[in-house]
Amino acid sequence: MAKTKQRFVRLIRGVSLVLGVVLALVLVPSTAKAATTTYTTASSDGSLSTYSNISQALSVAKQTGRPIAIDPGHGGSDPGASANGMKEADLTWKIAQACKDYLESRGVTVYLTRGQDEYVSVYDRVERAVENNCCAIVSIHINAGGGRGAEVESTNSSSYNQDLYYAGQSLSALVLSGLQSSGLTVHGAGIITRDYPSGENSSLYEDGSVADYYGITRYARKAGILGVIIEHGFIDGTSDSAKLSNSNYLTSFGRADGAAIYDQFYSSDTWWSVSGINVSTTEAYVGEAVTYSPKIMGVGENLTYNYVWAKPDWSSWGSTVKSTGSMTTSASGTFTPTEAGTYRLFIDVCSNGTSKTTRMVTITVKNGYRYRGVKVTTDMPVVGDAVTFSANLGGCTAGLTYNYVWQLDGSWAKGDWGSTVLSTGSDTSETSGSFTPAKAGTYNLYVDVVSPDGTRETRSTTVEVKDGHVYNGVTVSTASPVVGSPVTFSANLGGCTAGLTYNYVWQLDGSWAKGDWGSTVLSTGSDTSETSGSFTPAKAGTYNLYVDVVSPDGTRETRSTTVEVKDGHVYNGVTVTTASPTVGSPVTFSANVSGATAGLTYNYVWQLDGSWAKGEWGSTVLSTGSDTSDASGSFTPAKAGTYTLYVDVVSPDGTRETRSTTVEVSSAAAVYNGVKVKTTAPARGYPVTFSADVSGDTSGFTYNYVWSYEGSWVKGEWGSTVLSTGSETSDATGSFIPEKTGSYTLYVDVVGPNGKTETKSATIEVVEPTPILGDPQVTKAQLVSNLKAGLKARNATFPSDVYSAYGASTVEEFIDKLWEAAVAEGVRPEVVYAQAMVETGYLQFGGDVKIEQCNFCGLGATGSGNSGADFSSYGSDAIYIGFLAQAQHLRAYAGYAPLSSKTYDPRYGTWLFGRSYTVEGLSGTWATDTSYANSIKAVLNNL
Repeated sequence: MAKTKQRFVRLIRGVSLVLGVVLALVLVPSTAKAATTTYTTASSDGSLSTYSNISQALSVAKQTGRPIAIDPGHGGSDPGASANGMKEADLTWKIAQACKDYLESRGVTVYLTRGQDEYVSVYDRVERAVENNCCAIVSIHINAGGGRGAEVESTNSSSYNQDLYYAGQSLSALVLSGLQSSGLTVHGAGIITRDYPSGENSSLYEDGSVADYYGITRYARKAGILGVIIEHGFIDGTSDSAKLSNSNYLTSFGRADGAAIYDQFYSSDTWWSVSGINVSTTEAYVGEAVTYSPKIMGVGENLTYNYVWAKPDWSSWGSTVKSTGSMTTSASGTFTPTEAGTYRLFIDVCSNGTSKTTRMVTITVKNGYRYRGVKVTTDMPVVGDAVTFSANLGGCTAGLTYNYVWQLDGSWAKGDWGSTVLSTGSDTSETSGSFTPAKAGTYNLYVDVVSPDGTRETRSTTVEVKDGHVYNGVTVSTASPVVGSPVTFSANLGGCTAGLTYNYVWQLDGSWAKGDWGSTVLSTGSDTSETSGSFTPAKAGTYNLYVDVVSPDGTRETRSTTVEVKDGHVYNGVTVTTASPTVGSPVTFSANVSGATAGLTYNYVWQLDGSWAKGEWGSTVLSTGSDTSDASGSFTPAKAGTYTLYVDVVSPDGTRETRSTTVEVSSAAAVYNGVKVKTTAPARGYPVTFSADVSGDTSGFTYNYVWSYEGSWVKGEWGSTVLSTGSETSDATGSFIPEKTGSYTLYVDVVGPNGKTETKSATIEVVEPTPILGDPQVTKAQLVSNLKAGLKARNATFPSDVYSAYGASTVEEFIDKLWEAAVAEGVRPEVVYAQAMVETGYLQFGGDVKIEQCNFCGLGATGSGNSGADFSSYGSDAIYIGFLAQAQHLRAYAGYAPLSSKTYDPRYGTWLFGRSYTVEGLSGTWATDTSYANSIKAVLNNL
């Protein structure tokens, strides 16, 4: 048998192969056998795993199994051929049993495609073989028609999955040799292939080549496995029928089949094949990544892969080899289509750079996107911890917008839900949304995905939010720890951590002996509120790191992790200590080394724009002839550009490690343009902030901020940074509080890194303030009188026909709402009133803001028809809420958060804080009109 196999292999090697257009286009280069042998097999979940030890790979392969399907021909209602008192179905069952027994005695898993008296269609027999992960299906039959001897019907020579043609020829030769030794002759050519008649259904394979005629070979080939039919002599032949009626011969035939199968598929530890392609989707969208990988059977040695995609006419295609010039060891490939249509995905798999096997799958690509559902990226959410969620989309997402909605326990009551649209008034282009739950419960999370044409699709999911905190584990923030270098670790927590304390524990190699462990409690006698702990290992080994998290009620939770601490040092990279380097200033850099650095030496190298030309690089060795023990190096760049900085770290044994980084060196010099006053309309008793307007590189600059009242240098009438602190400051702004009204000169001394000082100044006028916050200085009656007079002067009446529905039928009720809202936020009611009268023209409106919006200060009305905030939805509370939002905005200008439990100002944010503490400062901030504050003060003066 071995000699027959060898002869066949020599025959196959001598055949000149024409692989056709497809294989020519994706032809992979032959590579030398890898220096380190690897073994790849499929795990139980179908994913590929690679091992350096063949015994490991075989162990995994045995767990997943590599069965062979033995198919006893005919059966049940189909007896097959009959002659000389025998039925084919009975004979094939006996031969199959003998084949099964032989293979199982050799440790092979065998799957029979039918029961003893069961009828199964040819298609279903192959399906059963595929479902049971069989590497091939061997169909047992008996011939009829007056001949003599055995023959094997195998796969034809079509290009589709062509490796199966050669595998079929090899197995067929082994089978015929074995059956000859068992007493059967070979009928005719012995190995038969038959093409499907042209013009009929199923006459072609997917690549256009001619299909096999026999169902077993055709269906198996489409599934990526070998299928052959063995004819064990003629049931109606005199010589063969005598043997077929003898159970000893039947057993011999089955064992010969089994021996051939074993020799073909199981005699080598590194037999492998590819049954097909796993693909993430067969119906993809433009822009959606499609991942595909080979279905490997057996154990492959030094497998490499070429992932190919192509349109059917090859007008557009790509591959691993085309992109990179070589095959890859990655067990999967990715293809992202840029246009719709039909695509073919191929995978070439090679062992040791040869023995290429190719499989193909067809996918359809559509325009648009796929909305798979809602993803929550926050694990185990708790109250007070942000929950982030998004739409799980594939395909082209350009132009999409989103509305992120959350809802507590199915309630749409106020405070129990929120959304992007509710918060901002419109959808967003942000690809994720978040909210911070204030209560525990079940939250429904919805995401509306809105197409450019306005089509809206909604999906949802639910999450459980719990009270308290979530302890996810222990995090080690020190990478590659070494002896002598601190190791920092902490509890990975989510949710509310207020009141928690911690005990940080380390332990070497599982030992609690003195010196082999330590903890916060051991060192200090109690837990700590510090959110991280650290220790410095004195020995190499495996360290267990524990963190006890202690709740205010004393409940203690413990999690742990392990780290390996090694001797020696760890070279983490190159650190540049010079910020924003410029031409002519030294640049200092060093090796970021942790652990034991004793005995290390260094070579510091710099290089301009990748050039090694003279004058464009330098190094310690070039300058001094040897490495140095200095822990940092420096150079002074003469030109601007990109510099690559290398540091060679040399161990005492001469081992040299090199890391690098790059820095941009700028030629821009700092320019002092003048003094900027950031406080508009400075007022007595309120901070005035000013700074130096410096462009260019200010690294290393310091400042002295000086103020002088009316040009006086008398004590109490001037001040400075140096006077207050004894030195300049690196702070980019300075401030002071003027105690008198009048003219002030503001100076800023700018001191460069070289000690050079440059001074510029600006002059401001400080006025008596009209504060925004404070107690009322007028009465309600004064406001009522002024409003009535203002309406009369404009031939107008109070718009009770509008405002009665929003909480005020009279001027008095209107002023009551205003007064109540202003006082609630600590804002002077007369300031709110005066501003509202200026903004609305004594309730005449007439601009973009409409009277029924109850927006009395133009919140959000930015021009170009934008009407701004609308509070009419609050019904009878609308006037009060409108004034409350105005008061909250004014309070923010004065530097404070709202006092009310809810913020109604739609434009509120800390970015408003400190814009103006006084009415005078509203000019140029609240409104661009420089006379805006004077208009408000004019109303105030008439009260």
